[in-house]
Amino acid sequence: TRANLTQALGHDQEVKSHGVSALVEYRFNDQFSAKSITASRKDKSYAPIDFDALPVVDMEVPALYTNKQFSQEFQLTYTGERIQGVAGLYYIDANAYNKFDTVLAGLAPTSTFTSGDIDTKAWAAYFDGSYNFTDAFSLSLGGRYTVDERTASIYRQIYLGLAGTPEMGNPGAVLFRTDTDFRNGTLQRKDKKFTPRVALGYKVNADHNVYASYSEGFKGGGFDPRLNMVGTRLTEAQARAGYEPETIETYELGLKSAFNGGRITTNAAVFYSDYKDVQIPGSVAIDTNGDGRDDSFAGVTTNAGKAKIKGVELEAIANITRDFTIAGMYSYIDADYKEYIVAGVNVADQRVFQNTPKNSANLRANYDIALPIMGHNGKVSLIGSVSYKGATNQFETVSLLDQDSYKLWDASIVWTRADGKIRAGIHGKNLNDERYKTAGYLFPTLGNEGTLTAFYGNPRTVSATLEYRF
Repeated sequence: TRANLTQALGHDQEVKSHGVSALVEYRFNDQFSAKSITASRKDKSYAPIDFDALPVVDMEVPALYTNKQFSQEFQLTYTGERIQGVAGLYYIDANAYNKFDTVLAGLAPTSTFTSGDIDTKAWAAYFDGSYNFTDAFSLSLGGRYTVDERTASIYRQIYLGLAGTPEMGNPGAVLFRTDTDFRNGTLQRKDKKFTPRVALGYKVNADHNVYASYSEGFKGGGFDPRLNMVGTRLTEAQARAGYEPETIETYELGLKSAFNGGRITTNAAVFYSDYKDVQIPGSVAIDTNGDGRDDSFAGVTTNAGKAKIKGVELEAIANITRDFTIAGMYSYIDADYKEYIVAGVNVADQRVFQNTPKNSANLRANYDIALPIMGHNGKVSLIGSVSYKGATNQFETVSLLDQDSYKLWDASIVWTRADGKIRAGIHGKNLNDERYKTAGYLFPTLGNEGTLTAFYGNPRTVSATLEYRF
């Protein structure tokens, strides 16, 4: 690589993560059981991002990211002759922190420091139960009440020159100005929402079941950790308000079937969703000093007014023989914005959904062969699959980072001991060595050269695994 930025805070590209979880279940009797699910996770990433990939400084971002998360869930489950249900409580306490420099060359070279510290605390109480009126007809009711609290501290300072900022290793940097200062958790918001679910099921016969359902979804509002008040021309009131929650209402109709004595099973569903206040995250180039030239970038999360999503999902599994299975899936999604206001104008017809291909599919085959090894009974599984993903857009507008449709071929050979405790395998991924984009950045107005950065999926890879389960 020609890039000259190889470290952030003295570290090469590095990701550290660890987590623990605990599941405790107690069965009171044949009808009641209780479950506790506890999880904790932490990760830390040093990310020296050389956007320009040049030996000179044009646009560079040395960054540090940390995440901490703790969650606790309690469930009570009831299974009766005609009534089944689950009720529970859920709590999550999470922190996402990042700090980075944006080092930009140009007529006035600058290093901009940004730190974003977002705390999320959410509580939820939920239930979901079904009642079988007859052997053929059932009704399911559910609901979830969520309280979502966000607290944010966001801070941005601009320093002169290309040597970086004090926070990222240059104590002698000269401060030009502070353009965003919401330290000490001064940004706060709290969102509450009850989301119901109802479903009707009808068993046509032993092999065919139809259902219809209605459900609502909710995602709390918040604050973009890369907020810049000056560059995005936000008032203090707008910055303190953050972005709004998004909600979705979904209607679904489905059919579950079995054929040939259950050797073939199929699932088919059609759905329609009404999406409101869609949260749209993004990064934009900004002009912080008003000279008409972009000199930094900022995170901007906005709410698109309305969107409609409709689609079809098909799944099938065929047990050709006792040892040979074929499974497939096809999905069609038609997603359109109906209201997307920019500067008072509805530009919905000029916007597209991110990473939402109209068509996607996969096909998988598995063939098992009995194969004892070193006196242990077991089987070897020959697994092959192909997946298809239609054309996707990286942003809400057409860009050079959009990806055409592509296919990926995978294959594995896995030996599993009869008791399931030992498993060894060789796996090949992307055997056709497809070159496809998964993400990227597009800042044509930043730096002397402008920046187009694409991230690609893994090329053809072959790996070996060995598992032992206690």
